[in-house]
Formats: sequence, C-alpha cells, structure tokens
Amino acid sequence: MVTLVITVMLVTRLAAAQPIGDTRRAGLRSSRNGKSYNRDPDPAKLPPGREQKTLPAGQTGALSRRADAFDSSFQLVEDELLVKFKPGVSKENRGRALGKAKAEERKMLWASDAAGATGGDLVLVKLTDNKSKRVGMKAAAADIKQDPDVEYVEPNYIYTTSQTNDPRLGELWGMLAAGAGANATGAWASGFTSCNEVVVGVIDEGVQVTHPDLAAAMWTNPREVAGNSGIDDDGNGYVDDVNGFDFVSRDGSVYDGGSLDTHGTHVAGTIGAVGNNGLGVSGVCQSGLKMISAKFLGANGGTTDGAVQALNYLLDLKTRYNLNMVATSNSWGGGGYSQSLFNAINAHNNAGILFVAAAGNNARNTDVTVSYPAGYNLPNIISVGSITSTGAISSFSNFGATSVDLFAPGSGILSTWPVNGYNSISGTSMATPHVTGAVALYAAAHMQLRGSWPTAANIKAAVMDTGVYNAAYDGRCVSKRRLNVAQLINSLAAASGGGGGATPQPPSPSPPPPSPSPPPPGPIRGPKPKLRTVIWMYEQNSDSTGKWWYAWAQVAAVDAKTGQPIPGVVFSGTWSISPDNDWSNDYWAEFPYSVTIDTASFTDGWTDSDWIPTAAAAKAWWPDTYASNYAGTRVAFTLTGVDHPDYDWDRAASRRSTRQAVRVTSGLH
Repeated sequence: MVTLVITVMLVTRLAAAQPIGDTRRAGLRSSRNGKSYNRDPDPAKLPPGREQKTLPAGQTGALSRRADAFDSSFQLVEDELLVKFKPGVSKENRGRALGKAKAEERKMLWASDAAGATGGDLVLVKLTDNKSKRVGMKAAAADIKQDPDVEYVEPNYIYTTSQTNDPRLGELWGMLAAGAGANATGAWASGFTSCNEVVVGVIDEGVQVTHPDLAAAMWTNPREVAGNSGIDDDGNGYVDDVNGFDFVSRDGSVYDGGSLDTHGTHVAGTIGAVGNNGLGVSGVCQSGLKMISAKFLGANGGTTDGAVQALNYLLDLKTRYNLNMVATSNSWGGGGYSQSLFNAINAHNNAGILFVAAAGNNARNTDVTVSYPAGYNLPNIISVGSITSTGAISSFSNFGATSVDLFAPGSGILSTWPVNGYNSISGTSMATPHVTGAVALYAAAHMQLRGSWPTAANIKAAVMDTGVYNAAYDGRCVSKRRLNVAQLINSLAAASGGGGGATPQPPSPSPPPPSPSPPPPGPIRGPKPKLRTVIWMYEQNSDSTGKWWYAWAQVAAVDAKTGQPIPGVVFSGTWSISPDNDWSNDYWAEFPYSVTIDTASFTDGWTDSDWIPTAAAAKAWWPDTYASNYAGTRVAFTLTGVDHPDYDWDRAASRRSTRQAVRVTSGLH
C-alpha cells in the first residue's frame, strides 16, 4: 500500500529550500469537501449504480477523493498508502483487505475511538510486492478499495518547507505601527501584552525550547516528568513529550540541536517570544502564552501521516488536559488533496481550534490553482498571504479573491533562530505566525474584557473585519485587508468601554427620564443583513469500468458577521463539463458537453439548506489507452442565485461565491 507523503513547505526564502506548496483552498484542482454532513443522498433518487458509492448510513464526512490521484506533479512516498476503514472493522478483516494488494499495516494513525475521530480506523500501510512505481501503487490502491470494509485509499504525500530570500538581519517592522506593520505595539501600548491561559500548537519543524527568548513561552506537560527518560508518565502514548513531540524521529526531543529546526524556531518567536526581558525580539504575545511543538517536518520535509499524527496529538492534549488551545500555526504545504488530512483539520474545527495556514510562495492565484493545506474548504482555516513593509503584496506571495483571507507582514521578518540567535527571513511562513499571535492575544483580551473565551468563528471574523483596508487587495484576498493587531484588540476595548486592565469608573448618576415621546409614524427599515455562501463539490465514479461518474454541489449560507448557518436559503446554479487537456486557464472553454440535470433535492444536515441538483450519469472523456499525464475531465458548478427574505447575498465577500469544479481522473484505461 502506498502512503501519502506531504512535503511541508516553510514559507521563507532561503536558498536551498523548495517552494512552498501551501496554496489556498481555491476551487479548481480537487473536490471541495467541506463541512461534514450527516445525511446521505437518497439512493432511490440516484441513477443506477450510484447507490453503491454513497456513504454508509449514519456516517459523517464528505465523500472522499479517489485513490487514483497519483499525479506526477505531487511528491509522495512510493511504497505507502493511507487506508480508511469503515466503522467496526476488526484487525483480522483489515489484514484481509490489505492482503489483496500484498500490503501490511505499518501504523495506526487514528483509531476509531480517538478524540475527534469519525468513522473507522485510519492506518498507514506499506506495499511489500515491489510496487514502488506509481502505476503499481494505483493498482494496489484499486485492489484495496474494492473491499467492502474500506472507505477510501489515498497516497502519502510529502510536504516541504519553502523559505524565500537569503537570510539577513532586519528590523522588527512587522510589529510596528509605521508603514504596513501589524501594529502589535499599539495593542501593547493599550495594556494588552499577555496571552495568559492561551495555548497554541506549532505544527512545523521543531523549536529550540531552550532559546532564552522562548523558554518561558513553551508549554510543559504537567504529567510528564522531565528526566524520567523512556517512560510515558502521562500514559498518552507519547514517551517523554515534555514540550511536545517529534513525529519524524518518534521521540520527545522537539529540537535536534545545532542549526536544525530553524524554521520552527523562527515561527515560534513571531508568535510568542518573551517581551520586556532585555533580549532580542518580542512576539505578538509578550507573556502568558504557552506553545506546544508538534514537529513533523525534518530535513527531507514531512508526510501526510506525520501531519495527521501531529494534529491528532494536539487534539488529544486539548481534551486530556482541558487546554484552552485556540489555534495551530501551519507554515507548510505541498501534495494533493488528502481526505485523511482534511478529516484531521476538520476534527480541530469541531473542537473550536483555528488552523492558521500559509497561503504559499508560488506567486499564483489560488482561486485558479489550489494548494494544501491552506486550500481545504473548512471554516476554521485562516489563509495568510504576505506583504512588504510598504503594504505591497510580496513578490512571492500567493493571492486569491476567495481563497486567501488576509495579508500580514512576511518580507524581511526578524525572529528567533538557533542557537540562541536571531535572523531575518521572508515568506508567507513568516506572515502566518503574526496572525496566530494576534488570534491568541485577541482570545486573552476577550476574556479580560468580557469574561468569556471567544469562539473560533468570532475570532476569525474579528481578525478579518478589523484589518486595514487597501484597494490594492481587492480581488487578491477575501477581506481586502491586512492584519492590524491594535484595531483588532481595540474593537473589543471599544465595545467593552475600557482599555487594557484599567479599573472601570462608576457611572455618572442617571438624569431623570424624559417626557414620553409620541410613537414614531411607522417602522424605519434599514438595509438587510448580509449572508455569505460557501460551495463544496463532490464526485465519485460509478462502477468498475469508470465510464461514467456523477458530481454534485453543496452550498451553505452563513451570517456574514456571526458566521452562524442560515436555514431556508434558496440557491440556483448551472453545470458544465469539459475534458481538461492542459490544466490551464482556458479550461472553461475546452470541448463543452451537455449535462443531464438530476431533479432530486437533498437536505444538508449542517445548514438545512438544499442540495443543488446534480449532474447525473454524464459520460466522462478518457483516452483509449492509459495515459499517465491525462489531466482528467472537469465538471463545474456556477452559483447564479441566492435568495432569502431577510438577507442580502454578499457576493463579493463569499468564499468561492461563483464557481467550483472537480476533476475526474478515475476510470482511465
């Protein structure tokens, strides 16, 4: 079996690193599996053959991509696969399914009874039949996929760090009010410096936990005894995880010494380097914050299974210790769509943990070309692009009107660096921790001023709504704004009537009530509130021949301010289909075919909104002989109308508001 390997790209410009692949969730290169739903389409209303491809009754989660996406454009581990089994499958039956492809179970990535898990077990498997070539992997995946106990099979992608520009010492402009800085100094001047009781996860390379500017900000496992080497004191399955865990070396040492783990250390410094200690730099959070290092990137990048384990580890810690974990920082990317990674991030979404992700350093429009993990269509993801000190979009930064959420300082960012030093580097990897730190500071300020912890949806909306508007960002990011920490915190202080910790003064005596006023002549109606839409695309091939497939779109509506689902919205849209010969920008015009529209309508269990009618049993286009470079057939859905009596559609602010598409590559022969 083949394991998907994810290459993590650090978004920093250093000469030897690969370009980051963490592009945004644009709606083009893969199905937009979004919020999980708990009702399957009615099999009685589907064309013949479809019913065998729907999810089992009661199972949550979107239909997955197929296991045949062994595209030469993605790096992957060529003798491993990720296999997700259906609920209740025994170890014996798992072995039977894998035996069909001469594969063996190597590692349990997520047991069905783990915190946040949905469905059955997710395992990493290794092919033992010398099927190291992708054609052999594809055949092995197909053999396993045919077993009735298997939900999906996919590659183990490789992720890499990608650092931009050569290292140089720079100023800490990203924290300042001048120019296009994020103005963390403005928040600090108002008394908001502490992120007390807030925890964030740094999913990256490791962190030099002994760095004098970081040591006080690193989380310490309260039940793991430092120095009690080789013993899993807290019984969580991770030996010696005092400050986190290293999923590359499978040990508790998240810093491997010398000049290693530079990227993770730099990211951690921007989030939470200790302030006012007479040393080097300060993070957005000057004190109180605790960071957990979940290292899955090594010298050769990282893999999908490592990323999934890192996410699951942090989720378990949150549950085990009741940690107030508000976000993870993710400055990496690469590989294709992974249902396993999607599910792991979605489990964080369900737990209220934001996933702050680098948009990527490919200088491309991610509305057109998607990149993961920033590209997954999940509400807890904040995708961050990079700007320079002048406010211009960094030359390397990805962008997208519906796929990048906002911009933050990312060019020439000074932060902590092993060993006990500092360095200035650039990339969307550097922009991302500015936002992660702002998220943590906002959460702490919310508790200080309002006496409660904010929800993930509240934090994300506040971060995007309080930034500094720039017309140059119109069409480049969802919010059209860049991060401004002072305005973010001041939005809380203004609403609460106070600043950072000042003792409130008693109110002045109330004046006597005025004389009764006559009733108004009639109701005065203001503008309707706005709603935003999100589109997800799903597809599946029909039978063993793969000579037809079907697709459908799910559209959800949420309140533009609160992020809460809105029921009763009526949607309309159109379908088109074409072979995608070159994966270029002309794909919408390539060889158009007519599409049969299914009149069946289904209910989305998340929002109670309707399913858009589906393209039914449309013939796919495929070559007569197998072609490894065949790009596939594309089916696209265009949202044309949104109607609700109490809301207006904010089309410009809606994520993927107009068009989504999936690429069908199965059934090639």
